[in-house]
Amino acid sequence: MGVRRHAVVEGTFTRSMLAAAARGLGLVAVAVGVGVILLQATDEGGGPSVSIDVAAGSDETTTTTTDGLGPGAGLRPPSQVQVLVLNAARVEGVAGTITEKLQQIGHPTLPPGNAPPQDETVVYYKPGFEAEAATVAPEVSETTLTQPLSDPSPFAGTEEADLVIVLGTNFAGDSGGTDSGGTDSGGTDSGGTDTTDTTA
Repeated sequence: MGVRRHAVVEGTFTRSMLAAAARGLGLVAVAVGVGVILLQATDEGGGPSVSIDVAAGSDETTTTTTDGLGPGAGLRPPSQVQVLVLNAARVEGVAGTITEKLQQIGHPTLPPGNAPPQDETVVYYKPGFEAEAATVAPEVSETTLTQPLSDPSPFAGTEEADLVIVLGTNFAGDSGGTDSGGTDSGGTDSGGTDTTDTTA
């Protein structure tokens, strides 16, 4: 009788050891898979991030993957974001002023130009540059909006720009500038239709 009880106990112990070993191997396999994903993410520069949660005393493992689209994820440095500033504020020189400011923080810029008058100051962004637009907007003014740039662009000369900043009449109020009244001051038209003669 004692022998049978000893055999049962030994068999139970063996099964427990095998189950624990199987769980350990499963966790190792998950860790290897995560390592492969992380290596791929590193090679691609800013790929998905993965986290693993193992509940205490449980065989269940939860793997969570994020797509890297959180705030600041994969954000390009200013040197990789080319900007065009257009003056729709009817205030002489404001586009040039903002262009110089953006150059100082590292953005390559195109020559400033003029655009048809509009009320709002907007950073228009090309596909894939939404995060960069959100970063640049506060550099222009506290009320600057961000919007996708339509294709074809309503503004001329935007082919090489990643972001197009159009300074609206609300920017003139924020900056304390004087309305130029649309008087021809010798500025160069950006090529769009119905633009003012305000110098950029």
